[in-house]
Amino acid sequence: MKNKKRLIIIEIVLGIAIIAVIIFIVKNVKGQEHEEKQLSTSNQYVVETTIEQSLSQPTTQKETTKQTATKPITTSGQSFVEAATIKIDENKWNLTLLNREYKLPDGYVPKTATITLSDNDPRRTEKALSQVLDYRVAPEYQKMYDAAVQDGIYLTPYSGYRSISFQKQIFNNYVDMYKKQGYATDAAKYKASMTSLPPGTSEHNMGMAMDIVNTKNDFENSKEYAWLETNAQDYGFILRYPKNKTEKTQIMHEPWHWRYVGVEAAKALKASGQCLEEYLGVK
Repeated sequence: MKNKKRLIIIEIVLGIAIIAVIIFIVKNVKGQEHEEKQLSTSNQYVVETTIEQSLSQPTTQKETTKQTATKPITTSGQSFVEAATIKIDENKWNLTLLNREYKLPDGYVPKTATITLSDNDPRRTEKALSQVLDYRVAPEYQKMYDAAVQDGIYLTPYSGYRSISFQKQIFNNYVDMYKKQGYATDAAKYKASMTSLPPGTSEHNMGMAMDIVNTKNDFENSKEYAWLETNAQDYGFILRYPKNKTEKTQIMHEPWHWRYVGVEAAKALKASGQCLEEYLGVK
């Protein structure tokens, strides 16, 4: 009788142990599937804020995952071309065109000024307070910011002027990301330039543009974006990269990126529906 009870106890213990092992295996499989999913999404389109954060963080295992491409990927008919250096017309400085084909003169550094934020701004952080723009643009942004505050809207500065060296870091991080996916160097640069412009070709390098609030695609559905769509041109700012003009701007839609061009040009652009390249009659 005692032996029978002992056998029953042993069977129960073994059963519990088997169940525990099964649960452990299932959890590990699910955990691995979750990690694989994260790895796949980490290689999808990313916005500049992700790259900015990565510059100050150590490399993780996910970031160094080896790719399985057997040969470098190239982009058929598309190659990276170094931008031509422009000469800034000081009489039309507000209409200076920077894009993948036009870059600032070497050594260009704008004189900058800060923006004063409302004490009630919910995103009033050290980062927001440290953002600057070209000294001629900052006062115009200030006017727009203050006007929005009167309507209960806070156009918190997220990313204004960037140094050439910082822009280079951002661009190179994108290039490295695409190279890890198997792209050849030239193709990686081409793809990177569609998301983050090469150093010297970004309006941020001239202090002419501000990323407002954040760099998330859902900003398009925010009250801040709605206010900008209605009022920004009255203060000389335009949505620089509209979603229906990517072929002209060669940059993905960025609802957060607003560029100063002056009131006259901003109103004309708004009325015509043109992007800056079309307005200026150049590529």
